[in-house]
Amino acid sequence: MSNRSHIPFKTKLASALRTMLVEEDGKLVPFIDYETAKQMTEDQVLSLFHFDHDPTPKAFGGTDEHHNLVPRPILEHRVKTAKVDKPRIAKAARLFADQEKFRRRILEKAGHGQQEGEPRNNIYRSRPIDGSKRSRYKKKINGTVEVR
Repeated sequence: MSNRSHIPFKTKLASALRTMLVEEDGKLVPFIDYETAKQMTEDQVLSLFHFDHDPTPKAFGGTDEHHNLVPRPILEHRVKTAKVDKPRIAKAARLFADQEKFRRRILEKAGHGQQEGEPRNNIYRSRPIDGSKRSRYKKKINGTVEVR
């Protein structure tokens, strides 16, 4: 057994987030420098971050599991949400609406989705073909025509 004391999870998380590297003037530096971090509490460090659902947004069924969450500074998270996530979700909604519209149109043409006995909405029904069963006239094999 060691004489080391237990380090709380909150302290470990704040430490990990503080040392997260960000790019400044072409260099990678810790998000919060050591001197600033000494003056902050764990809660203050944690309050500077949001957890982003990445790669699968919550709107697409993304889970709150560790493999789908990425810690981001609040400002960076807001920018990503506005410039990447919202347009992506809006595009998916537009595509889904277009697909639903197309699906309904195809089903109507096939006769699905309408009540029993309701006439089919068919653009080709304006005139029956001469000699067909829908026409008023019956054309015999010998070439004569009679009214049905």
